[in-house]
Amino acid sequence: DHFGNLITSLPPERLAPTGRGIEIDVVVRGGTGRYRAHAALTYADVHPGQLLAYVGRGGHVELAVRDGSAA
Repeated sequence: DHFGNLITSLPPERLAPTGRGIEIDVVVRGGTGRYRAHAALTYADVHPGQLLAYVGRGGHVELAVRDGSAA
């Protein structure tokens, strides 16, 4: 989205319970990376700069970086 969050098509039940991490493989500019996103209810649940996974307004899992961009 225009905030730099990644909106997935994953349903909320694919998200681990709050506080647990999930591993996500992402293809970035031709390469792949492995990232650990912490399942959270709000941005305040993680430290600044940390990747989080949460259920967005559209009902799907979204990835974001607190005080940053996941783009």
